[in-house]
Amino acid sequence: MADLRGAGTPGLGALTEGNRTAQTARRFRRELLLVSAVVILLSIAAVHLRWFEVLDRLAFDTVLRLVPLPVSKDIILVGIDAQSLAEVGRWPWSRANQAKLIEHVAAGEPDVVFIDIVYADRSDPADDARLIAAVAQAAPVAMPVVIDAVSPGGMLREYLPFPELMAVVDRLGHVHVAPDGDGIVRGGYLYEGIGEPRWPHVGLTLSGRAARAMPAECNVMARQSQGSLVNERCAYRRLRFAGPPGSFPHVSAADLLSGRVNPDVLAGSVVLIGRTDLGAPDAIPVPVSADTRPMAGVEYNANVLNALEHGGLVEIVSTTKTLFGVLFIVGIGLFVIPRQRPRQMLVAASLLALMPLPVSTLLLLVGGLWIDLSAASVAVALIYPLWSWRRNEMGWQFVGDELDRLATEAFRWSRSRARFEAGELQSRLAWLQTGTAMSPPSGLRGAIEHDQAIGMGPNDTADPFVSRLLRIQTLAEEVRIGREVSMAGLDQMPTGLCIFVASGNVVLSNESFRTFAGISAPHTYFVADALAGFLDVAWQPVLQDVIFRGATRWLETRNVKAQQLLIRIAPLQVDGYAQPVCLLTISDVTDIRKAQARREETLAFVSHDLRSPMSSILSIVRNPRLALDAGAMQRIEAYAQRSLKVSEEFVQLSRLENQMVLHHHEIDLVAVVENAVDQLYEVARDKSISVVFEPRPDMQVLWMLGDGELLERVFVNLLENAIKYSPAGRSVVVCIEDGSSDLLVTIKDEGYGIPDDEVARIFDPYFRSQATELAVEKGLGLGLRFVRTALELHGGQVTVASRYGEGSSFTVWLPASVRVEHRQDDDGLIN
Repeated sequence: MADLRGAGTPGLGALTEGNRTAQTARRFRRELLLVSAVVILLSIAAVHLRWFEVLDRLAFDTVLRLVPLPVSKDIILVGIDAQSLAEVGRWPWSRANQAKLIEHVAAGEPDVVFIDIVYADRSDPADDARLIAAVAQAAPVAMPVVIDAVSPGGMLREYLPFPELMAVVDRLGHVHVAPDGDGIVRGGYLYEGIGEPRWPHVGLTLSGRAARAMPAECNVMARQSQGSLVNERCAYRRLRFAGPPGSFPHVSAADLLSGRVNPDVLAGSVVLIGRTDLGAPDAIPVPVSADTRPMAGVEYNANVLNALEHGGLVEIVSTTKTLFGVLFIVGIGLFVIPRQRPRQMLVAASLLALMPLPVSTLLLLVGGLWIDLSAASVAVALIYPLWSWRRNEMGWQFVGDELDRLATEAFRWSRSRARFEAGELQSRLAWLQTGTAMSPPSGLRGAIEHDQAIGMGPNDTADPFVSRLLRIQTLAEEVRIGREVSMAGLDQMPTGLCIFVASGNVVLSNESFRTFAGISAPHTYFVADALAGFLDVAWQPVLQDVIFRGATRWLETRNVKAQQLLIRIAPLQVDGYAQPVCLLTISDVTDIRKAQARREETLAFVSHDLRSPMSSILSIVRNPRLALDAGAMQRIEAYAQRSLKVSEEFVQLSRLENQMVLHHHEIDLVAVVENAVDQLYEVARDKSISVVFEPRPDMQVLWMLGDGELLERVFVNLLENAIKYSPAGRSVVVCIEDGSSDLLVTIKDEGYGIPDDEVARIFDPYFRSQATELAVEKGLGLGLRFVRTALELHGGQVTVASRYGEGSSFTVWLPASVRVEHRQDDDGLIN
């Protein structure tokens, strides 16, 4: 047998190997898709159900402790601490003492003062008067708004300073916090209020940002919740704390009142007055307290102000965006981890599982955003054991399946069977005389028993996996024998066959192909060298269409031996092969073309015999000097026209059905339709039928690739049928549409329509309707067959919608791939 493989090029062995591994590749993809689906579904559930919320909070708290926010030195706390309570007395102090403290603070001339004390009710009139005077004389003063229930479970109320004090207070802001599910306060809402979120957080009022426009989410809530009696909150933000409690500069109220501290230290600063003792009722647990002690409410508010000044407010990424982030990291893991060797898998999984923490930290530091990605860490960590299990299972099953397949194939084409048949040759040949033969063992079990009986089976080992591998090694050698036999069959096929790759290397060719191409002996060659033996074909664009566009091309050519050859070049689907593979087949159609030529001669003769007398009859009938009976002349003309039309339709359809390659030219589809309409103008006028065709202003020109003459004949046939099978006085409408995927031409009439049971048959040749209205018009039934055949050569189709007695609508569909874009310059020229 001749060598079918070119030395130094990818051979048929490579193709066969690719086919053998295609199933494994598909199994790999299926298993990967299964693991991916499980991991992705778990990730989605974890994000929406917040399964790993504890890990997310732990990650955030860790980052806060590692990267604290800088402390603003102009924020000073005047604390009513344990020392102050010891010297002045236990809380609450008289408002006279509170006024005295405010007076001392005001003496230092701070920029703004926040008094973190609620003055909702009046007290002693004299004390209240002194408090009001102290607040009025101080720098801009801010006070808290507290939203609380009147009674347990009762209606909410906003507690503001009493009216006289309210009149001298410059700014108001809420001081509420929003603890997480674990009781730790990591942030709060920037705006709150009963009915609408109108009160900014006191940090906003102190920083001067309260006057700015509220976030869009708050504006929407304000519009939607007006009239509500609940506390409406919006713009939740987490805080980057400046550090644990005690991080801000602190001045004891007792030191100010006793004069031990000069009030000048408060000059130009933002002063926050409030309780800082351990028994303060508004002390809250925060992430940076290190489980030592809670943070006083006034210091929490100082952290809010500090965060506003240093960009430390953190917005939580929405669940939807978090899900995208989680799936992105999980997608990287699903792409990277399964493609690593076992040694690298653990390293890759570990690195990817730790990846979310630095990503979240970077997003926090750079963009002021926090995204909870613990679900991604857990999901990536899950990929490693899950994929390891599936890969081991897949490997085990693959070895078993491959063993079964090879055992079956090896029994068909194996050395053991050849030896067995050689030893029993006489008995095996008995079927030539008797018609019967010895029955070989059947099925996989019979093949294995047979091989073991002749000593071909490998010895079992302690490891069943190794035993399977040894068995595969033996059977694979036997299958190779069968492959060589198959290749010998290909080499002796009468049809020429050539398989080549995109680089041009021929990897397989049989003897018939080499004979057609004029190649003397098999050797390493390029497909271009082989195609040089065929004439009249420009191969470069053909090969480009097949290799780069995946097209299938049919060509008819001849070789130096004057053989007429039909060539088909198409992409060959080979899973797992490194580059595109193409299949070229050659068939000798010399005898077929000779027979077709003889048939064309016969058709031409029949056409001539029909056309010549009919043309003579028409010339006589139309001669005004001949005095013939008018009725006879009309009948003669009708018969002559019908005979001429029948011959034309028959010849046109026959030629079209034998045309294998369509010659495309740039044509204007609108002009083609207009020409068809013009051809039937007189026919429509004689029958008092109006043909309406008015293209849209934006569709005066529609360029495409096609055969203009064939398409014009298509529309003439459709229009002629519409006019023929419509009563007088009706109309025919022609429309053109430029769809997203197709070019559409619709011809709609108001004629007799088509019976429902005949619609599916109208494109069959020689079909004649049995309906009374339609049977009056005689015809051979080839017009619509011509329409369908011509459109199929253009890659299009024709459809019909009809209601009997109401009319029909024929739609011509041409693929958008034939569309040609032209640009019209300012001078009106088309480019």
